[in-house]
Amino acid sequence: MNSEIIYKKGISLIGCILLIAGIIIVYAQTLLDVTATSAKLALMLVGAVCILVGLVKLLMGKKYIIYQGSGSKVKNMNLFFDSHEINKLQGLLESKQFEYLQKLKPAEGNKAGVRLDLLVSEDKKFAAAQVFQFIPFKYEPASDLINFYDEDAATLSKYIPAQ
Repeated sequence: MNSEIIYKKGISLIGCILLIAGIIIVYAQTLLDVTATSAKLALMLVGAVCILVGLVKLLMGKKYIIYQGSGSKVKNMNLFFDSHEINKLQGLLESKQFEYLQKLKPAEGNKAGVRLDLLVSEDKKFAAAQVFQFIPFKYEPASDLINFYDEDAATLSKYIPAQ
């Protein structure tokens, strides 16, 4: 866990809209003077589904990561490399030679032996990186979490291979 970042939970706008729409639909079906009970039943069902989906979206919320230093949102990325690249990758991160990241051999198919977890703030003033190695059935940390600030963070974000 990185002390430089915080996890926030926001309110889902879609959840609010669905909840309000569901309540309106359920209320509207009671006002309708329709002799066809199937139409009333259909409206009741649509309203109930909207209410349930809206409640679930509201309770789950919208989660995002914030860099405490600047209040900027942080993007979480995972890059996968061939297992033979682990020592090069660790060396590049420790020596801050980010321009060589694009020259590392990416993982092909199911052969992702090394995972690089990156957190990069939108304002490019903070980045964090940690290397993981695949040990059967899960990725285990192969390095400590490394934090980069200001120019180093901007340089790292510039050389991150496109996903």
